[in-house]
Order: sequence, then structure tokens, then C-alpha cells
Amino acid sequence: MKLNGTILFYRPEQNMLPEIPVLCALKKIRCRTVGPEQADLLIGELAGILPPAEAAAETSETAPAPMTQPMLVFCGLSNRMLDSFLADMKARKIRVPIKAVLTEHNVSWTLRALYGELRGEHAALTGEKL
Repeated sequence: MKLNGTILFYRPEQNMLPEIPVLCALKKIRCRTVGPEQADLLIGELAGILPPAEAAAETSETAPAPMTQPMLVFCGLSNRMLDSFLADMKARKIRVPIKAVLTEHNVSWTLRALYGELRGEHAALTGEKL
């Protein structure tokens, strides 16, 4: 079975949003659930792109934020698959405000650093506190 990419699914609580892994399975997308104990690993390691012993991570200037909300990181999905997945999330009323796409710039960030950046951007754009 050919997979259509990977989604890193950070969930601070084990039973949070059980719909995400189900939707991934329906779309033939690998879902890698990530817990708080993995917050300081590199995004590239979690996605299986970088080896575990990779050099020090680039970090953001933002102070570490408590990671209380779920987050999705889309890795290797085509634009079409990403759009389809997001449309299905919307149709099913699955809300995950913190989302990112794996890039060459964030591949060597820790999950915690990416979360902090996205949380800050989300708050600045929407005025909503997460």
C-alpha cells in the first residue's frame, strides 16, 4: 500500500481527537502520534527524515510555550492531498488550530520550538489565546 505522506500528530493527552488517526487511515496517510515526552526531538527525526544523532537544532527566539493544544505537521503530502485532508477536517468539524507543513527551514527545529512559533503566529493573527 502506497502512503500519501505522513502527519505528525502532537496530542498532549492520549485520547485527544481520535478522529485524526481515523481520517489519516481513510486517506492512506501515515499518522505518527507524538506525545509530550517527544517535544524536544527534531521535526525531521519525528518525520523519519533526519537520523536521531543529527546536529543541534535551530531554535526560535520565542520562549518555550506550554504545549497544551494539539498540533499537526504535514510531511510529504502533495498540495492536492493536503487540501483534501483539510477539507475533510472541516467537513467533520475537527478543529486543530496549530498546523504546519514540514519545510527545509523547520526540519531541524524541535517540535517544542515549532509549536511556540505557531502558537505565537496564531495568537497574533487571530487575537485568540490558545
